[in-house]
Amino acid sequence: MVNYKVTESTKELSEILMLQSTNLKDNLTDETKKEQGFVTAHHDMDILKTMHDVHPHIITVSDRIVAGYALSMSRKF
Repeated sequence: MVNYKVTESTKELSEILMLQSTNLKDNLTDETKKEQGFVTAHHDMDILKTMHDVHPHIITVSDRIVAGYALSMSRKF
C-alpha cells in the first residue's frame, strides 16, 4: 500500500537523501535518464532538516520506505 504524507523523522529525511543520490544525473545511464528522468539537486542532511523545519516535505511511503518525494522550499532558502 502506498501512502502520501509529510516528513516526520530523520529516518525519512535519510531515505530522501538516498533516493536523491541514487537518481542524480551523473549516477544514471543515458537510457535510464531518457526513460525515467533524473534529479540535479543534491542536498545534505543539515539543509534538508532546516528546510523541513520550515515546511515539511511531501513523501510517498511504500512498505514503510520512502519511495518518492517533493521537497518544500520557502523563499528563505
